[in-house]
Amino acid sequence: MQNDRGRKRTPESAKGEADSFYRLGRNYESGKGVKQSYESAVECYAKAAAMGHSRAIHSLGKCYFNGNGVPKSRENAVALYLKAAELGNSYAMHSLAKCYEGGKGVERSYEKAVEWYRKAAELGNSYAMHSLGECYEKGKGVKQSYDEAVKWYRKAADLGDARSVSNMGDCYCFGHGVERSYEKAVEWYRKGIKLGDSYSINGLAWCFYHGKGVEQSYDQALALYRAAADLGNTYAMHSIGSCYFYGHGVPVSFEKAAEWYGKAADLGNAYAIHSLGWCYINGKGVEKSYEKAVKLYEKAAEIGNSYAMHGLGWCYENGKGVKKSYAEAFRWYYDAAEMGNVYAMHSLGECYEKGKGVEQSYKNAVEWYRKAADLGDVKSMSNLGESYYYGRGVPQSYEDAIGWYTRGMEQGNTFCMYSLGWCYYYGKGLEQSYEKAAEWYRKAADRGNGYAMYGLGWCYYYGRGIAQSYEKAAEWYSRSAELGNSYAMYSLGWCYENSRGVEQSYEKAAEWYSRSAELGNSYAMYSLGECYYYGRGVGQSDDMAIKWYIKASEMSASRNMLRDEAYDAEMKDDLIRSGRAGSGRESTYDAHEIMSLNSMESPSCMLNRIFSHSTSILSSSFFMSSGIFPAV
Repeated sequence: MQNDRGRKRTPESAKGEADSFYRLGRNYESGKGVKQSYESAVECYAKAAAMGHSRAIHSLGKCYFNGNGVPKSRENAVALYLKAAELGNSYAMHSLAKCYEGGKGVERSYEKAVEWYRKAAELGNSYAMHSLGECYEKGKGVKQSYDEAVKWYRKAADLGDARSVSNMGDCYCFGHGVERSYEKAVEWYRKGIKLGDSYSINGLAWCFYHGKGVEQSYDQALALYRAAADLGNTYAMHSIGSCYFYGHGVPVSFEKAAEWYGKAADLGNAYAIHSLGWCYINGKGVEKSYEKAVKLYEKAAEIGNSYAMHGLGWCYENGKGVKKSYAEAFRWYYDAAEMGNVYAMHSLGECYEKGKGVEQSYKNAVEWYRKAADLGDVKSMSNLGESYYYGRGVPQSYEDAIGWYTRGMEQGNTFCMYSLGWCYYYGKGLEQSYEKAAEWYRKAADRGNGYAMYGLGWCYYYGRGIAQSYEKAAEWYSRSAELGNSYAMYSLGWCYENSRGVEQSYEKAAEWYSRSAELGNSYAMYSLGECYYYGRGVGQSDDMAIKWYIKASEMSASRNMLRDEAYDAEMKDDLIRSGRAGSGRESTYDAHEIMSLNSMESPSCMLNRIFSHSTSILSSSFFMSSGIFPAV
């Protein structure tokens, strides 16, 4: 081997020359002692690489990977990483593994990623130890094992790897592979902070935010989040946004929340991208835009954020920002559920229950409700209670229904509280007790549940479990009605029409009947027709009366049939209950309505009475256009 002057080059001198080119390349790349130049760095790395210098080969690969001084080429980067790895360079092994894990320049393979991480880790590379720990934690390319994850995190942490120190804190925080200990988590986070690790700062901030292992303090949490954010930690940026959103440590400001979400989103944080999308969905801190929300959800979903996938499912289910498609909604819910998202599991259960985007199946609905409930989703607990109450997808069992309602109630779910009240009221799975029914209705109502407010109003109206009071009945009907409950709207209209707890007002009665009727309540439709027929609270109009009578007829098929059904106690129970909020459905039946069915006419009687009332009706434009009579 000879140099350019014709002198014989020894292996030692060649190695020294290659190393000199490599170090000079590092200086050009960083601008240390020379003018920064990626092109000059590449030139030096190439010369050293030609001499077999593995670190130069690896560095040249990174230049191709990032497009520094050469056209970006992930494929060329992988080829160079492999060459350096075969020469025993553990950093190149780690970089090659990263490419396999991310599918960059090579087909994604978690198994090959693990293979190269392990080779590098066995050579003492702390970065590879950390990455191997993450693979075990997430079950990528290996069988998921928190124990193995902790083993590799601890090895890397002992070598001073700051991220692994932070991960050890996370393991103790969540009890992954070790016994949960917030105090030990705090110890690890403090170790990481000494190493300047922003993730450890963020972890300690989380502890202060939630009061885990330290005294709770939003102020301390916010200060630490800001410190981590200053170091570029996007998770901390996202958390600052949440502090502004909820007013924790700072005054509530949706605008600043959206601003911080935006900062983190611009840096690729999937949680922040999703949160910003949520802000656009709800018009919090930004102008409402379903279209922008969908784009953000799609971006976060591509990164693998299950919350964004669930959000996309909601958009497709409701036609917000995209064309409504139950099939697409189901697909996104399924993808999110497969990633362990409990909200998506619940939504998937509802799709199966209602046959949205998939063949209707109570059995499959129960399966997904149970998965979500086992993970703590209280809405799914309520839905499971409903499933057992009605025997949908499972054998009917009031006792099992009570069990699920109780679990949900213990976690503060107001629908479960309401359902327990219902079971006490009708003695389903529990000893009948109006007093306990009213007690549970009140607990749920005080927490904002509109259906429980209606139930409590009902108890006051009839004096069941509490002292009878039309005034309090009307008050609770009113509160429930303002939350959109059509039954409460109808009952409030009834109170105004009949002077029950409020001053009689046909105008207000007609107003509430109208609002309830617009939501599909057939009895309100009938009562509104009566208002128009007799001119009570509205201008007398046979045409409008007939319109609402027919609507009520179409909704109910026959008042006579309903009247007969209402006298069957078990049927009456299910008629009223079939539309409860716990299952997300509304029936067309109401307690006040069923009890008064005996005094109501059938739709045919209504029409016959009206026809005989005035021959002028027969020539009205309504009948001509309605198809009841052919146009002349």
